[in-house]
Amino acid sequence: CVTATISTRPARKRVSGSLETPPGKNIPPPATPPPKLALAGALKSALKSASKGSKNKLDESEDEGSPRYRQATLDPNATHQSSSDDDNDSVSSCNVSRETLFSEDDEEQVYMVLHTVITSSLAKKLNAHWGTITPAEDYAFHHACLSLRRSLETTIMDFVPPACADTISISSFEKCFRLCKVVDSPDAGVFTCLRAMEATIASIVDVVNEHSTCKQDVTADVCIPLVVVVLIGACLMHFPSRLKLLLELMLPVVELSSLGYALTTFEASSEQIYYEYSLFVQN
Repeated sequence: CVTATISTRPARKRVSGSLETPPGKNIPPPATPPPKLALAGALKSALKSASKGSKNKLDESEDEGSPRYRQATLDPNATHQSSSDDDNDSVSSCNVSRETLFSEDDEEQVYMVLHTVITSSLAKKLNAHWGTITPAEDYAFHHACLSLRRSLETTIMDFVPPACADTISISSFEKCFRLCKVVDSPDAGVFTCLRAMEATIASIVDVVNEHSTCKQDVTADVCIPLVVVVLIGACLMHFPSRLKLLLELMLPVVELSSLGYALTTFEASSEQIYYEYSLFVQN
C-alpha cells in the first residue's frame, strides 16, 4: 500500500482595511454626474420615430419569410458569405473613392507645381548648360538686335499699327523692355520666363490701347511686330538659348494656355528679327 502524506499549512488571514476616516483628513464628496440635457419635444419624437422605423426594418429583414433568414438557416456559411460581400463592397467603395480623389485638373496642377519647383531650383545650372550649347546663336541674335537698334527710332513706324503710329514712340515701351529683360536673368526659371513673356505681351496691349486713336484689336499680326520692337529694344544676350530651354521643358498642358501663346509669339518674333536683320545687311 502507498501511504501519502499531506502537509497542511495554516490558512492565511484576510486583512481588511479599516473604513474609518483617518484623523485630520476629509473625504471629498462624490462627483455628481452631469445633468442630462432635455431634448425638445419635436426632436425627441423624431428620434423615437426614427428608432422605431429602424427596428421595424430590422425585424422585417430577420423575418422567417425573408430570403436573408432562409439563407442563414439553410446555409451555415451564408453569414460568412454575406460578410465577405460587405467587405468587397467596402473595398470597391474605397477604390472608387481613391480613383475619384484627384481629377484631371488636380493632377495637372500637381504636375505644374512639381515642374515649377524642380526647374526653379535648377534654374542656374539649366541656364548655364543651355548657354554653353548654343553660344553662337546667342551672339548672332544679340548682334542682330544691336544692329537693328541703331535705326529703331526711324524704323519703328514700320512695326506699329497705323492707328497709333502718330502718338507712339520708343519711350512708350520702357516697361515692356524691363519685363522682357527678366527672361535674360541667370536665375529665372521656366515659369518665371513664361510669366515675364506673358506680362510683356499684356503691357504691349496696354500701350496700344493707350495710344490708339480708335479701337484696335491686338491680334497676332499686330502683336508680333510689337514684340519685335521690344526684343530689339531690350537687346537680350541669351534669348535663343532660353527659348530652346523653354521649348524643351514645356509641359503639354501649358502649350494650350496663355503662357504657351506668349512663348509662340516670342518664337515667331525672333524669327522675324533674323529676317529684318538680313534685309538690313543687304541694304
